[in-house]
Amino acid sequence: MLLAGSFALAQDAPNATAPSAPPSAPAEARLNVLKSEIPYFYSATPKEAVPLLVVIGPKEEWDLWFKETSARGWRLAVLPVPPVSEAAVKACEALLDELRARAPYDQRKVYLAGRGDFASGVFFAVSRAPHLWAAGVAVGGDAKAAVNSDRLFAANAQLVPILWMVHSSQRSAVEPVRRKLQAANFPFTFDDAQDPFAFLSQHSRDEFPAKIDCETGNRLFVRCYWMEATGIDPSRRNDAIRSTRVTPDLLASLDLGGFGYQTGKPGPGVLVEWLPPNYSGPLQLNDRIVAISGRPIHDAREYVEMMQQERAERPAAIMVERGKERIRLQTRVLLPKREEVVTIRMQAEYLPQSNDLFIVSRGVSEAKITLPERWVPANINWNGQPITRLDAAGCYVLSEGKA
Repeated sequence: MLLAGSFALAQDAPNATAPSAPPSAPAEARLNVLKSEIPYFYSATPKEAVPLLVVIGPKEEWDLWFKETSARGWRLAVLPVPPVSEAAVKACEALLDELRARAPYDQRKVYLAGRGDFASGVFFAVSRAPHLWAAGVAVGGDAKAAVNSDRLFAANAQLVPILWMVHSSQRSAVEPVRRKLQAANFPFTFDDAQDPFAFLSQHSRDEFPAKIDCETGNRLFVRCYWMEATGIDPSRRNDAIRSTRVTPDLLASLDLGGFGYQTGKPGPGVLVEWLPPNYSGPLQLNDRIVAISGRPIHDAREYVEMMQQERAERPAAIMVERGKERIRLQTRVLLPKREEVVTIRMQAEYLPQSNDLFIVSRGVSEAKITLPERWVPANINWNGQPITRLDAAGCYVLSEGKA
């Protein structure tokens, strides 16, 4: 059982050993996401629709998860993407679309997992696209990267149970983030004694939940289950529904065009493991940033501590190890800028006893809704105003304030 035995010791170990039994080799395919090609790995069998576990992490994660998923008859897919990124979430969407034809799965039982430095991706992907998932498991790691993205919204996660499994020896380190999530009412279960597969399997995805609530500041992520914002107007304020953003601790950064790293990886320095699509900056994959302004960086955790201490923007010289070369680059330390300062929020609830569907929104002028057969006829009320009556199931575009 995962987390009850050898896997429990591997929660934060990036080089954890694989199970003793050799796993079946995964099939490999590629996705085109945001003008970038992303590989993924999946189990081609069984042929029937079964539960699917999507793991965010490198290909090596396959060895740690396959034995357990195979024993339960589940399908497994591993997606090596930066865990806290728009590309990761869009890749998850594209992956699920592709696998419907390539390797069928039970769409009610689609689960998400991440381990170590990839655990933050579970929180982020659930917040960005909650309609994709039945439940998620974050093994070890820290949700700090998701919180500090400034794009984590508690409302979005209310219908997707998350199990965060942190070993007792690591709990003090993640306590500040745990408290921050709880203060924002971001739901999760904090327990390392549960069987993660038992936790996941008890949850199913509802395509049409009767009550939904989503917030976003990015037009790439405007779907809220059966409702999608098709018209955005920030001037349409509604002080009754405030932001559910989890307050970040924003870090300074180097003006290098953006790069990804794992805080758990050993030094020297910071290992550059991801670069954005169409990156044109000075870094290359597998570079190591080993010094800033003459100060050595022992590992990624020390780099984070250094960035936390920066209080002003300034020029900086960095030393990069590239193979056997040492390269000096001129750059700047940049103070953080808030992400998605203006957000929209949509709430909706269907009341079967009265056949009423109530919508409350902020910043939304138009929305597309999909009604199932069991909800019609439905009387639509938006921000306190009756809009229309819908007598047939299907897809409709509605305008706020217009009957």
